[in-house]
Parts: sequence; structure tokens; C-alpha cells
Amino acid sequence: MGLIDGVYAIAMTLIAIELPELIISLVSLREKNIGAELISILIGYEFIAYTITFLMLYELWTVHKSILKIGGLKQKIQSLLNSLILSLTSLGTGNIVLILNEKTKAVTSQINPKSTGIELLHDWVSNHEALGLVTMLMLALMFFLMSLLCCSCDSHDESQDLQLLTRLLRIRSSYFLGSSLFWIPLAFGRPV
Repeated sequence: MGLIDGVYAIAMTLIAIELPELIISLVSLREKNIGAELISILIGYEFIAYTITFLMLYELWTVHKSILKIGGLKQKIQSLLNSLILSLTSLGTGNIVLILNEKTKAVTSQINPKSTGIELLHDWVSNHEALGLVTMLMLALMFFLMSLLCCSCDSHDESQDLQLLTRLLRIRSSYFLGSSLFWIPLAFGRPV
């Protein structure tokens, strides 16, 4: 349990540490004569992205801990699934930090004093779309692996909690897999 707490805590901390650096890079846009309103909008996007990421990591952490508290970790397959989930958490965190950095760099290089909030939002969303697809697929895989972890528990057949959790995790996995369909235009060279 300590390892699980540590991996998620480090993931959340790494993203939180990255946030002030991104904000400082946005505040430095004042040197390009960018107004405080546009800078505030971009900082708002950073906070929204951070909040969503934090909530997703929190969700993964609570579900992961619940599975292990209810079902335990007694078989080799469970250890394998557990380690895969933890490794995807670490890789996912690196992906999120990369996305935030790259989106911030792209938007700050394109911004000008006449930019509007809508243009900034469009630039923010449309940059590095493939990284967003990777994130959605990783989340789908993580929830699927967690459902397999639930199924591999010895008490799965007797525990209604584990059966419900398995079903809900498969729904979440399907949701993220289905959401990745929004990226189909990338395959045809079009923006998402």
C-alpha cells in the first residue's frame, strides 16, 4: 500500500511542481506587450489542466487502493497487474508534464497583443493533439487493468463490491477508449 501511495503522491507532486514554472513563463509574456487579461486566460487553462489531472490521479489512486483493500494482493498475476498500473501512472505523469510544457510553449510562441480568448483556447486545444490521444488511451488501459486486477482477486465471486467495481471500471475504460475516437481526424491529417 505504501508503494501505491508513494507513486501517486510523487505523480501529483511532479505535476504540481511544474505548474509554477509554467505560470512564470506565461507571466513573462508581459515583455511581449501581451495584456494581463490574455495572460490570465492562459494561466486559467493551466489551472484547469492541473485540476483535471489531479482529480484523475486521485480517482485512480482511490480505486486502486480500494481494489487492494477489498481483494488483497495474493497472486503473481495481481502483482503483475499492480506493477503495470503503477508503471502506467508514472508514464502518464510524464506525458501530462510534456503536454503542459509543449502546449504552453506553442501558445506563447503564437500569441500576440491582438489575440482573443477564443483564439487562445483554439491554439491551446489544437496543439500536440497526438499527446492527448496517448493520454486517453493510457487512461483506458489503466482502468481496464484495474478491472482485471479486481477479477483476479480470490474473493471476486463472493464480493458484490468487487463485482460492481469491475463493472464500473470496464465502463470507465470503455468511456476513455470511446473518447479517443475524437482523434480519428488525425489519421487523415486533419486537426481534431
